[in-house]
Amino acid sequence: MKTSISTHWLSPSTRVWALIGASWFLIHMPMAHSRPINLTHAATPMERVLINNTAGSVTVYGWKRDAVHVSGTLGAGSERLAVHARKGWIRIRVVLPEYAMNVRGTHLVVDVPIASRLVVKTVSAEIQASGLAGVAHLKSVSGNVLLQSQSHVITVKSVSGTVRIAGSAPLARIRAQTVSGGVSFQAIRGWVRASSVSGSIQASDHLRMTRALLHSTSGNVRFDGPVLSQGRYVLTSVSGDIDVLLSPHPDARFYVSTLSGSIRNNFGPSARRQSAYGPGRILDFVSGKHGASVKIHTLSGDITLRVR
Repeated sequence: MKTSISTHWLSPSTRVWALIGASWFLIHMPMAHSRPINLTHAATPMERVLINNTAGSVTVYGWKRDAVHVSGTLGAGSERLAVHARKGWIRIRVVLPEYAMNVRGTHLVVDVPIASRLVVKTVSAEIQASGLAGVAHLKSVSGNVLLQSQSHVITVKSVSGTVRIAGSAPLARIRAQTVSGGVSFQAIRGWVRASSVSGSIQASDHLRMTRALLHSTSGNVRFDGPVLSQGRYVLTSVSGDIDVLLSPHPDARFYVSTLSGSIRNNFGPSARRQSAYGPGRILDFVSGKHGASVKIHTLSGDITLRVR
């Protein structure tokens, strides 16, 4: 398509700047079409795979081959897909022009060896990963993150996106962090540390957590699962509510406190005032054989303890 620019009605100096601006715009316009991606690179069973994408999506699957395969579409306006490989690691990166505007999102689908050590970083691109058994580090600024795996070391971070972690290896070590996005765990076995500023935190469905440290500043926290023998559980919030739903007859020592919120307990004693002259309520009791330790605290949020 031929593009013409009429400047007869402009002053000479204005014509020059108009032509310069139009030329810059035309040069930096994104390409009209996205481009397909299809490449394969040999890899070791425990290859370290690093993936960087700005916008669009990154989907990772674990497979039983000693290779990394990348497919999907390179977004219109993107410069190229850069792949660098050295002994023990492969880096996949979407390269954007320095001054490009209106660049479309790139959608990557990456197959990696099951035991790979995976690192994914994005800005607004969503991240989904499944079928993995190695280390997984996933980070996005505003994209949502979903991990379904049997990984033994998991770190997931997002600023405003939601984080969902479903499944882990036995005795896994898991960290999750958001600012405003929610965090949820399902079918987790092992040690969990999660925090959010204003997002909610929820742990439920076939949990086998041996350690849990869950904190949200203003979001709600919900724990729905059993407490294991010798397990340690700490749930805290400043202004959010905390809801704990346990299996019948839990074996644990409970220490629950709040400064200005309420405490409701449907399977043990009622909370009492911390002081006759000051604010605060506490609940300190043993259920069953005192196998686990459960500590819950808020400043102004309400606390509820329930059993099924």
